[in-house]
Formats: sequence, structure tokens, C-alpha cells
Amino acid sequence: MIARAIILGPELLVADEPVSMLDMSVRAKILELMLDLRRDLNLTYLYITHDLATAKFFCDRVAIMYLGRIVEIGSVEQIYADPRHPYTRALLSAIPEPDPTKSIPRDVPRGEIPDAARRPMGCSFHPRCPRAFEVCGWESRDLRNLLELRWVEAGEQAYEQEQAMVANLAELEEPSTDVMLQPARGHDAAEILALLQQIRSEHPEEPLWRGVRELTRDGNGVRVRFWDGVDPGLFDADGVLAACLLHDPESRRRAEELSAQARLERPGRAGTR
Repeated sequence: MIARAIILGPELLVADEPVSMLDMSVRAKILELMLDLRRDLNLTYLYITHDLATAKFFCDRVAIMYLGRIVEIGSVEQIYADPRHPYTRALLSAIPEPDPTKSIPRDVPRGEIPDAARRPMGCSFHPRCPRAFEVCGWESRDLRNLLELRWVEAGEQAYEQEQAMVANLAELEEPSTDVMLQPARGHDAAEILALLQQIRSEHPEEPLWRGVRELTRDGNGVRVRFWDGVDPGLFDADGVLAACLLHDPESRRRAEELSAQARLERPGRAGTR
């Protein structure tokens, strides 16, 4: 395959997982061969891989992708020494440590990879990001995921009692920053509001709550409104480009304003927010 690829004398060679199915010793020999060819034939490689260890050995620059978009790009030295995107940090922490005497903390992202055809609003990584904040793009599907995670952990009895309160859970699958939860027959809005407040008090560190602008009883339902999210571009983070609002001063300033606003509004609406 390598011979076929270089026989016409290309300047750019795309190598998509060229060593992923090979034994480790053969893998190293193939990568060394490719490096020799790069030097001898003045080749440029676009090396596509899920293996960050081989990328560190083989590449000069690295671009990290999530749901089909680049979220961080920079030199190998910068990316591996000081990753700036939370997803990159999680990937690097997952690299196996060959020394059995060392204990390496694993910062594995929570939840499942979203459907790329129905991307999350705002930052695509925000539902799994431990550092997500007010303007990262919280929405109705995040609220449903929160409820489902609670019911998985709480057990069958709690699931049957609590999910029966809400008549329109399926509607949360439609992306929206303004959600109205309707009580099922035999239940009322006060029960749903109390449930959400209980979940919030039990897990105040949950990042989703930073994105909640309003949590109130509204007529015969409960309204949950989220702050408007921002779809991040690539921001300069000390020489590395990262698609993360943590590196956007304007988004950080806006989040601080929204947080202060929420704190001011809360005392005047005690029991409803």
C-alpha cells in the first residue's frame, strides 16, 4: 500500500489509521519507514489516527477533532505539554501508562458521544464537559439526560414514580432553550418543580445548573429557561487554537454578568427559582 501510494511521486500523502491493526513491533517499523520516506522524498503526511501516542511520535502538528470539527490545533510540544481544550485533556489522560507502579488519574468524559447529525447547541462538547458554564449551549436535551441519569442511579421504583409526573418528556428531544414541563394526569406542577429543586440541591455542582436562567412554576406547568449559548470558533490560547469559550474573554465576561444577574434575581423569587 505504501509503494502504491508513492509510485506517482505525490507531495501529500493521506495516511488514515495506517498502523492501527498491526502488531506493536511492526507498527514501529512502519512508522520509521514512513519517516524515512518523508525525508527522502520530501513528503508531507496527513496522519489520521485515534492513537495519540503514535501521533506524538510521528507528527509535527496535531489537530484534535470532536463530532467532525477541529477543537484544538497546535504543535505537538504545545498540545501534549499543556492541552487547552477539555476534550484534549480527556484524550491525553486516557493514554495507557506502561508502568504498573504508577497510578494515573483518568478524566473520562461523562455520558455518550452525541449524534453528529443532531449536534448539541452551542459548544458540541458541553454536555460532557466538567468545565462548561453559562453560555456553553445548555438546552432541553441536556435536561432530559440529567433526568435519565438520575433515574438510572435511583432505581426502578424512583424511576416509575418520578417519570410518571411529566406528561411531555418526549418533547425534550427537540432542541430548545425554553422548556415547559407539563404534569401528567394525577400530578401537578408543584411536584415537578419540587423534583427539579431536589435534584439541584443534591447535585449543586452539576454544570447544567449554571446554564439555567429560570426555573419557575408557570400556570399549570414548570418553565425551564436556559441562557443563550455560543458556538465557539477557534480562539488563540497562548499559541494554540482551541474551540473553547474558556479562552474567549468576551464569553467569560458575559458568563460573569449572567451569574451575577441570577444571584440578584434569586432572593426576590425564593421558592420558585
